Amino acid sequence: MWGLSFDERLFWKIRSEFKDAGALTSFLSESVAVITGAGSGMGRCRAQQLAAMGASLALSDVNEKGLAETVELLGTTRGKVTQHRVTWETRRA
Repeated sequence: MWGLSFDERLFWKIRSEFKDAGALTSFLSESVAVITGAGSGMGRCRAQQLAAMGASLALSDVNEKGLAETVELLGTTRGKVTQHRVTWETRRA
């Protein structure tokens, strides 16, 4: 059965707590959303949604090109956007 991810359930719960869009926008304008996998797919979509609502974003992905494309797609947003390329390297102690 398909359901909402924890991230989506939390997002909609937070959204439902606000009586109007102005209150949500005000809350988000004071927040920083950390989004992993922002270089494509659901991560990119969530980044676009939150940026449109005024949140500042800390975006990360292993795909540097995709991450740069997401930042470019966001253009000028109300909040600050930072990008962080992450790697998954195994290091021996």
